[in-house]
Parts: sequence; structure tokens; C-alpha cells
Amino acid sequence: MAKRVSEQSKNEHPRLDEEKLDAIKTVLVYILIKNTPLDKDEIYSYIFGEGKKIIWN
Repeated sequence: MAKRVSEQSKNEHPRLDEEKLDAIKTVLVYILIKNTPLDKDEIYSYIFGEGKKIIWN
């Protein structure tokens, strides 16, 4: 039997925890490294540094 979804639950977005979000970001970095001419450091700064330059120690 099909489960009915109320109007209220259709508008709510599920929350991702930090671990799942980092996994998604990692996959995105991998795809961008393989399929774009961007520098690895630029890709990491866009994805993980929210556009800010990352300084590696």
C-alpha cells in the first residue's frame, strides 16, 4: 500500500550531518579533479573552503 505524505512533510528538507556532507564534498572534488582543468588547490578551496584560499601547513 502506498504511503501518503502530508503537505507539511513535503516542504521539509532532510538535514545532512557533517560526515555525510563531507562525503558528498569529497565525491564532488574527485569529479572536478578528473573532469576539469582547474588546479587541485582551487577545487579544494571552492568546495571545502567556501571559496576562500586554503593555506596548507
